[in-house]
Amino acid sequence: TIGLLLGMMVMVGILSHTGLFEWFAVQAYKRSGGSVWTLVVILCSVTAVLSAFLDNVTTMLLLTPVTIQLAKVLDLKPIPLLISEVLFSNIGGAATMIGDPPNIMIGSGLSAAAIEKAGYPDLMNAGVSFNDFIIEMAPGILMTIVPSFMFIKWFYAEEFSGSRVRDIAELESKYGIKDEAMLKVSGAILILVVVNFFLHPVTHIAVSWIALVGAVLMLLATDRHELEKPLEHV
Repeated sequence: TIGLLLGMMVMVGILSHTGLFEWFAVQAYKRSGGSVWTLVVILCSVTAVLSAFLDNVTTMLLLTPVTIQLAKVLDLKPIPLLISEVLFSNIGGAATMIGDPPNIMIGSGLSAAAIEKAGYPDLMNAGVSFNDFIIEMAPGILMTIVPSFMFIKWFYAEEFSGSRVRDIAELESKYGIKDEAMLKVSGAILILVVVNFFLHPVTHIAVSWIALVGAVLMLLATDRHELEKPLEHV
């Protein structure tokens, strides 16, 4: 569990230097057309998807400063936005083996390797894989999405009403991608890591090792002489 969280946090810490998450926030506003409720739906949906593959603690650590900045620019209260994101971070995180610390513990404890080590080789085939989690959890997760949106729309009816008009060109110039080369390299490594999570039933490599190797590769590929900054984020 700690290995997986450490690896994911290192990778996300490096990605945050590229300006990717600020760019996400601006794109969310752009797609919303100025409507506050549409912006909330987009932010919550992005949070849920990211939480499924980056673990929800890391996702919220990253999205919180972006959300606060966006709330300042659009003159919105940040707390209702953050609480809505936290709700959907938990929803998205519950869908996969790596989205939530409890899921990581269950996935590690009930993996084929762990069952064999515990002395039950006959039950190895009954182990829980990365894909098993998605197949079993996704239907229930999908059923919680609509009621959750209905609840936050009712609970924050005043805060999430109306629209905000801002200069998109100015926002894009201020909150754009800072380092495109680093984004391409670190993004490619992160995609490979997620693909290996899906291949877990075939390769049987522990998800913690996949994340840690991905983190080391990303540190080497971006700036191998500056380890302090990415590790500070952890």
